[in-house]
Amino acid sequence: LIILVTLITSYADFTYLGRKNTGESTLSSRVLYSWWLTQNPLVVAKQQS
Repeated sequence: LIILVTLITSYADFTYLGRKNTGESTLSSRVLYSWWLTQNPLVVAKQQS
């Protein structure tokens, strides 16, 4: 599970942030990034606190 989260995190960071920096952020990358945020315990905890 940790490995999976790491891979998703790396993929989300690469696709979303990389494309955002070049102005080519796609819907799929934004959806993936949003999904990853909802699956990240640390992010969820920060939002709920």
